Amino acid sequence: MMRGEVDESIPFDPVIHFTVSSISKNHLNPWARGTIETGTGTGFVIPGRRIITNNHVVSGRDATHIQVSRHGKPGSFSAKLLCTSPIVDLAVLTVEDAAFWEDLPCVDFQMDVPALHEHVVAVGYPLGAESVTVTEGIVSNVKMFDISLGMGQETLCVQIDAAVNPGNSGGPCFSMTTGGLVGGVFCG
Repeated sequence: MMRGEVDESIPFDPVIHFTVSSISKNHLNPWARGTIETGTGTGFVIPGRRIITNNHVVSGRDATHIQVSRHGKPGSFSAKLLCTSPIVDLAVLTVEDAAFWEDLPCVDFQMDVPALHEHVVAVGYPLGAESVTVTEGIVSNVKMFDISLGMGQETLCVQIDAAVNPGNSGGPCFSMTTGGLVGGVFCG
């Protein structure tokens, strides 16, 4: 496959758009109503009716309401936070409404660590996009790295050179060779 071509096997259906609402707190004026703030992010579907995203997408702002929507499908659904890990910046969520899960595939995990220079795509909803976007790049580094904010927990990290913008956080990164998931997108 040539650079610049997106393989039709790259799955967009399991890519989920997050809209997270929170109310900012004013500690100097606690009786005043806070300002409602909204942020966005991306996630992807895994087996067991679960969605993975970055922890900072859903918990970093004292989230009061988490809405998710599917690629190419109208409507949004309330999501329920199941667990988070600030150490590795991951969160797992579910949606209790069965209609959300109808004909919704899971991502396929690539079992091998991606090779240097392997072509990849970051898929997500950056910068307020309402439809899925794709940025292409290559794997430029694979190493164990401490992303735990100094807690000494090293995690396998795959560095890519594809453009990643606010809103891409938590989205999938797929191999253009296999179509498999090679990791979740974060910037750090």
